[in-house]
Amino acid sequence: MRTGSKNGMIRRTDPRSLGPRWAWAAAAAAGCAAVGAYQFGFRFPAAYATLPVAVLTLAVLAAVRGVRVPQRWRGVVRRLSEASFGAYLVHLAFVAPLGGAVAARVAPGPPAAGALGATALVCAAASFGAAHLWGRLRLRAWLG
Repeated sequence: MRTGSKNGMIRRTDPRSLGPRWAWAAAAAAGCAAVGAYQFGFRFPAAYATLPVAVLTLAVLAAVRGVRVPQRWRGVVRRLSEASFGAYLVHLAFVAPLGGAVAARVAPGPPAAGALGATALVCAAASFGAAHLWGRLRLRAWLG
């Protein structure tokens, strides 16, 4: 990880300087559970400006800092990262109709947890698929 210094030179810092990776992974799991609990209680996605979402985001970023991506996976990771902003822009087009329909038909408790996970996976796959498609069609300049 690189950080700036007082004299403008770039220096390397140890990725472990933020603490053990397992602690950040545990914080990410707790943040994910908090977001899930919020969504079950209010029956709609958590707002991005809430504390659980902030904790989840920062914990995930801290947990994966300094991770080296193997050379054979770099192409896939690059394509996913290029599509990530587009997926962010389009995901509500999938979450709103699918999440509402699933939430209205699922029983509370463990089935609801499974439904949340399945809905999240389907919406993420559809969002990344749509973003990747418009990237292949060279529409990224207009659609993100």
